[in-house]
Amino acid sequence: MAVRKRGSGYMADFMVAGTRYRETFHSEPEAVAWEHETRAAIAMGKTLPPVSNGKTETGGALSTLGALFDHVCETHWKNNPKVTDPDTAIAAARCCVDLWGRNQRVRDIDEDKVKELVKAELAKGHSYATIDRKLSGLSKLLAVALEKGVIQKKVKLPFVRESNERIRFLSYEEARQLLDLWLAWDQPELHAFTVFGLHCGARLGALLQVRWSDFAPGYTKVIFKNKDKRSPIRTLPMSKSAITAMEFMRQRYPDSHGPFLHFKDQGHLRTMWDTMRAHTGWDDVVIHTLRHTCATWLLEKSGNLKKVQTWLGHRTITTTLKYAKLVTGALDDMATVTDDALAPPKPKLKVVE
Repeated sequence: MAVRKRGSGYMADFMVAGTRYRETFHSEPEAVAWEHETRAAIAMGKTLPPVSNGKTETGGALSTLGALFDHVCETHWKNNPKVTDPDTAIAAARCCVDLWGRNQRVRDIDEDKVKELVKAELAKGHSYATIDRKLSGLSKLLAVALEKGVIQKKVKLPFVRESNERIRFLSYEEARQLLDLWLAWDQPELHAFTVFGLHCGARLGALLQVRWSDFAPGYTKVIFKNKDKRSPIRTLPMSKSAITAMEFMRQRYPDSHGPFLHFKDQGHLRTMWDTMRAHTGWDDVVIHTLRHTCATWLLEKSGNLKKVQTWLGHRTITTTLKYAKLVTGALDDMATVTDDALAPPKPKLKVVE
């Protein structure tokens, strides 16, 4: 038996297949019983027996999602030089805590729970790349739980690993079809929302949070502030169609502090968006598609990666580059740059008198 006296209690401490299991109990029989149950559970592939003695050090202390999240934040993400963006990693994992609660038992996180998470993120209009980041956060939590003996096996996570080919954006014809559909269905607010989203390319959260105080007089410019620490503050000029959309929303909701603050519960927005997808057959078109579309159109028209990066608020040019591969002909105007240098020399003319 790997049970020994430790302080005022007894510790069960043993290794199985390279994984260490260690818990502390008030009495020796409790420690012995837990070791027997744990070894049996491991052999049969079952979840570990619960520990509720108040003296546990590792697995028992991390048996709830909230405790596990706090532990991983302190030991793996914060002040870790190997983690280039700890805030993003923490935010990605926090969505699991927000959805399931801090008291969620880690060993009960199964495939159904993971599907629930993916469904909730899709309902928020998040892209598959964003959902993959959330799953990566969960994956790290479960990896630590496995290491500490809280679980015996990690649930399989349905990563999409969005590639450049999977990025869905609307063609000009599709965008016009979508806008016409909103008007045909007497949904002028969604028409204005879509126009504004296509023009600004902001994330859903930023679109919903923008206030009238963020606009310049006449709605000629809009400021997107760094509320979520994911994008820098940026001021974007407004197109004529975007200005018209804002004028309509201001007239429609004169007492509101912003054009789309009333969408925050997102009930009507979600319902109508799902109805639109069923009607058009565009199952892969989510609200975040408006951002992909804006990025693609900007690159098609300008070909300037740096300007598009600034417009969209990408922190690195790498994110913007994934859209460049989608834009056919974006580099066509560069074909003649080297002609002057590489063209064969012209024959010199000899003057004959």
